[in-house]
Amino acid sequence: MKRLERMLDRDVLTVTGGTVGEVLGEATVADPDVVRSLDDPLSWRPSIIILRGTLAPEGAIVRVGGEGERMIRFSGPAIIYHSREEAIEGLRCGEIRPGQVVVLSGLGLRGSPGMAMTSALIFGLDGAGLLERVAVVTDGQMSGLVNRGLIVGEVSPEAAYGGPLGLVENGDVISIDVERRTVNLEVPQDVLSARRTGPDRVPAVPERGWLSIYERNVQPLPRGAVLLKRD
Repeated sequence: MKRLERMLDRDVLTVTGGTVGEVLGEATVADPDVVRSLDDPLSWRPSIIILRGTLAPEGAIVRVGGEGERMIRFSGPAIIYHSREEAIEGLRCGEIRPGQVVVLSGLGLRGSPGMAMTSALIFGLDGAGLLERVAVVTDGQMSGLVNRGLIVGEVSPEAAYGGPLGLVENGDVISIDVERRTVNLEVPQDVLSARRTGPDRVPAVPERGWLSIYERNVQPLPRGAVLLKRD
């Protein structure tokens, strides 16, 4: 707050009984290399960026970090997995190779159910020396510890809502351009339309049980991931 002081309303009361200005009047910055000034940021670019495109019409998140050179463009053939465990086994077996876009589909709010964490695969790719040589796209989420590689998460709409991520097949080309804020599936729309009408594209929701109630009523991530009461 001391670093942001010139942007704050210093006259607002705080829980201490004093104003923001009075509280910050006694504050100091212990280490200027850690809590930097507004004129000397770690990076001039944002560290979290929203991408949109034919693969994520309602948005996806990529975290590029604030320091050092990061891969911001990538294009390659997809290799599809439907769970974190399946992808980790694929990594062990040597299925994942440099130049590919690793797709983890069906890990979103409805599909998982609950948004699955994909970080174990990311750390595995790092340990295998592949994290800077592949990209990852998923409708799941990532840990805050994931700060390397080109990882596109929380793709929306998720596969279980009929999103384009669920239509991706092995070998489809996916292009990511962080600078242009895009993530696109390079497949003609007529082909995607034909795939959408194919069998078992969206998993059936169980008719009974608490998870079925959740899966039927949970709203997509851009709408707040809340449960909506249906009449």
